[in-house]
Amino acid sequence: MDTRKTQIAELMMDVKKLISGMAVVDVSEDSRSGKGKTVLNSREIAELFSEYHSVTYRRIAQLITELSPDDIGEFKMSSFQNVKRQEYPMWELTERGCRLYLEKIESNRCYGKIRDGVSKMKNALERRKATPEKNTEI
Repeated sequence: MDTRKTQIAELMMDVKKLISGMAVVDVSEDSRSGKGKTVLNSREIAELFSEYHSVTYRRIAQLITELSPDDIGEFKMSSFQNVKRQEYPMWELTERGCRLYLEKIESNRCYGKIRDGVSKMKNALERRKATPEKNTEI
């Protein structure tokens, strides 16, 4: 249980570092270009890769530090509440943000659940592009 509290504290520190280290980027939805429209969030991605959300969350945070200012707008800081009504940070990704994430993952050695997660994420992106109104199911 102590490990879980430590992980949560580390996540919150990451959030504070990110917020203090970069300007807030407006990712409001633009209906003409589709930019800013959330396609997947970090919790869904973690589920696709069969990993803890904290792992996916940190990976996205690290990726954001390596991106150009234009690409940072493809990621939006958000939050979710667990069953105990505790609030945790989460990332929301646009389609381009998902592609940037996949590029990062695929540039590393793909094996086991990572390779499987990449194919699941690509399939989820294709399904969501085909049925944009039904973004609730993976």
